[in-house]
Amino acid sequence: MNAEIVERLKRSFQSDEDKISLIARAIVDTYPDIANRIEELFAEARLWRQVKDMPEGPQLDAIADRGWERDEK
Repeated sequence: MNAEIVERLKRSFQSDEDKISLIARAIVDTYPDIANRIEELFAEARLWRQVKDMPEGPQLDAIADRGWERDEK
């Protein structure tokens, strides 16, 4: 019973970041295919942020190859 009380107290003092990390780890361990797809989406978002402000021209072939459209300003 003492161990249960100690464990519950520890959980109640965990930071939100710790809880988020635990949830993320559970998702990755349980659903690796979903975790891989999420990582792919983040990689595409990073690429998009890098090229979205480039001028028109051949540099944007990476976007065209993926079927992305340039935002209108």
